[in-house]
Parts: sequence; structure tokens; C-alpha cells
Amino acid sequence: TSWLDLDNSPGQEILDTVFRHLNLLETAYFGLRYLDASNQTHWLDPTKKIAKQLK
Repeated sequence: TSWLDLDNSPGQEILDTVFRHLNLLETAYFGLRYLDASNQTHWLDPTKKIAKQLK
């Protein structure tokens, strides 16, 4: 198991980890979304740092 540095890793790293875990080959069709503290849905931006998106 590899751990991500949430403060410095771009969203693409967590996407790649999930894609590898699921053995997805056609990754261009998928993304990740999350709920913030006020239950708003957001898509994870692969180009931005994970920590900045989760604040």
C-alpha cells in the first residue's frame, strides 16, 4: 500500500491510485467527486493539490 501526501499531491495521484486498484484501463471517462462539510458535491480537479480542494 502506498500513501499519498495530501498536502503536496495533485488530485491525479489519488485518481491514479483508485484506477490501479480497480484495474481501469479507460481512465479518461472517470473522475472522483466528494461532499464538503455543507453537503455540496465537488469534482476532484486532477491538476490541483488535494489538500487545497478539501478545505
